[in-house]
Amino acid sequence: MREKERALGGEDAKEWKPRRDGCIEVDDEEIKEAMRKQMMTHEIRRKKRTRKAPRKGSERRLRDSEGGTGRGDVEWMETVQKINVQHLERWLVADGVKTEKEQSCAQTVLAEAVKGDGWLRQKYRRSVEGGRWHATGKAQLQSSSRKVRATALHGQGLELDMDNAHITLLIAAAEAAKGGGSREWKWLRRYAEDKGRGRRQVAEGFGTTTDAAKNLFFTLMFGGTVQSWARRWNICREKTCEFKNQSEGAKLAYGFAGEVKKAGCRVTEGKGRSGERRATTLQKCLSRMEEQVMRVVRGAVEAKGFTVGTLVHDAVTVNWKNERDEGEAVKREVSETVDLWVHEYVVSQGWRSKKEGGVSFTATLL
Repeated sequence: MREKERALGGEDAKEWKPRRDGCIEVDDEEIKEAMRKQMMTHEIRRKKRTRKAPRKGSERRLRDSEGGTGRGDVEWMETVQKINVQHLERWLVADGVKTEKEQSCAQTVLAEAVKGDGWLRQKYRRSVEGGRWHATGKAQLQSSSRKVRATALHGQGLELDMDNAHITLLIAAAEAAKGGGSREWKWLRRYAEDKGRGRRQVAEGFGTTTDAAKNLFFTLMFGGTVQSWARRWNICREKTCEFKNQSEGAKLAYGFAGEVKKAGCRVTEGKGRSGERRATTLQKCLSRMEEQVMRVVRGAVEAKGFTVGTLVHDAVTVNWKNERDEGEAVKREVSETVDLWVHEYVVSQGWRSKKEGGVSFTATLL
């Protein structure tokens, strides 16, 4: 077999002859024919399919909600964020704890902001099917750490953040799918009302850290299980037994997992592509709902004469009109407008209102 491979590979083909007793003798012509067929097969495998050139004028130009245009299956949006250049420069040269990624991100943002006279221009893209806007390029604050974003935007405006976005939207979607009849979701609401307490209970119940407990709820929200999470964090098997572990943290974890599965089945029923994982379909549904709410928020902000600086998925930053704006007064004004617009939208969709524990936002001065 090894000698045959040598012949097909072209190594010493002329000198090759079968050496084992009882083998059929092969002449040089047969060797050349075998090599030729092998090379033809190799070329066919490596040949790339040529793409047909699009017909002239067949490209679709898509206009997004902010007036930007894109081609194909992608939409584009652009925002401009005011940067505190001096504060960011001082932070970079100060002797503080910074990771290499934070240092690089801050330097890139600072360089672009200096070019833009204190303003950072950011571009976002998403599929035309909807969902989240994702920032492009390195000079952007969407994917930066909270530390870098807070430093760069110090004193430049405020941030509007959706409270418990994934859990709130999951409950809303599940109730809307059923017709709005269910008012249960004991464990989902228990965790949403006090995340810190829930994470501490899970950490104590499973003998792990609060960071691991935080990761558990993310794992359960998007298709994971308590057992898969426990293996990843090296938690002993006895702790993961639902019947042996009767701690409050274990009850919360398994109750949360059961309700997420129940709600996810309602939301994804009849949706998604063939063969697509339920967790993927659920994530897409929640992303579309999140973007619908955030679009209402952006409209409310612009209706008050302010501009949106940065999109952070379930949050946005708002630029001050001028540096002398009174922080608390403007914060209260914008927050009340956003609450009113969001309330009208969620009621029209049949979701819970803010008073019933539905979608709500927290405004924070930067």
